[in-house]
Amino acid sequence: MSYQSFPWQAGDSRSFEKLAALYLPMLQGKSVLDVGCNAGFFCGWAAFQGAARVRGIDSNPAFIDQAKLWFEDCAFACMSWEDLGPEKYDLILCLSAIHYAKDQQNLLDLLMSRLNPGGLLALELGVAPGEAAEFVPVKRSIDTRFFPTKTKLHAMLAPYTFKYIGPSVGQAGDPLPRYVYHVCNALPLAVLFLDEHYTGKTRTAAAMIRPEIPRLSGDGIYRRIADRKLEAPEALRILISPAPDTGHIDSASVTMAVCEAGLLPQLAGL
Repeated sequence: MSYQSFPWQAGDSRSFEKLAALYLPMLQGKSVLDVGCNAGFFCGWAAFQGAARVRGIDSNPAFIDQAKLWFEDCAFACMSWEDLGPEKYDLILCLSAIHYAKDQQNLLDLLMSRLNPGGLLALELGVAPGEAAEFVPVKRSIDTRFFPTKTKLHAMLAPYTFKYIGPSVGQAGDPLPRYVYHVCNALPLAVLFLDEHYTGKTRTAAAMIRPEIPRLSGDGIYRRIADRKLEAPEALRILISPAPDTGHIDSASVTMAVCEAGLLPQLAGL
């Protein structure tokens, strides 16, 4: 009996239920890599969804031979994940595989480096009990492997942005529950505090944002634009003008006008 299950062949793994638990995005036009693809179930699903390019790798030549026979529209290779090459992908699958890595953090970092901007790593893995940030040896029916505690896993994922999706399906012979995480490379984030004067914007920003994270004063930036000390598109400059006679810039009103004019991207660029 094979590990993965197919419509024409039962296996040890409940592949259809796992597919549902992964909560994958629509794959039409996407590039997909399945690391540890086994006989190609998830590669076949990606091709069925209309993915533009699907690649599966596994170190077991028998699995790869079977996958090539069943899914001719996908590319398969018998190889180590340490030799991925420079290609990048919109979706990378690492399902019930990371516990086979000699260095799980290194594998995680490698896979994250092979994502396109906005790409997603779908990570499914067993999580050991315990509060400490550590790997725990777990005896399975076929071997003993090291699995992270939840604290350790979250520490591994800390350089990235991640979301816990939910439990995966159980696997016979594995004493640990499996879970699904979606992991992305973090993008720059700007938070805009928009309110009238003297409503506590500066105090709130100071309380919420760590000191090493840059904080920009809208008043200061608007004054530099108005005084022509900061180059700005003319459409922005027209909106950022002092009130007649007083020289005062009403930052809240200016920012609202900038947003309504659709010029917020240009302001953020400055």
